[in-house]
Amino acid sequence: MNQIEDLAHKQIAMMGQTLSVPTQIMAQIEQYRTARNEALAFNDDSNLPLVEELSQQWQTEAMILARWLSAQFPQDDRL
Repeated sequence: MNQIEDLAHKQIAMMGQTLSVPTQIMAQIEQYRTARNEALAFNDDSNLPLVEELSQQWQTEAMILARWLSAQFPQDDRL
């Protein structure tokens, strides 16, 4: 029962808060955005491998995060 109460308190404490994003991840996001925008703006396919690789990496990271959040807060319907 204490574990449930602890999780409930954590969930209440985290509501409205955002997670900080490490500098390296922000740099990767910016690299992805730049490569994607250049590929679209110049109709240039040379950046597509980089765009695809980064896109796949972020999809994987997002799924891992979603699974972790679901495990932490199993009763939250938003997840």
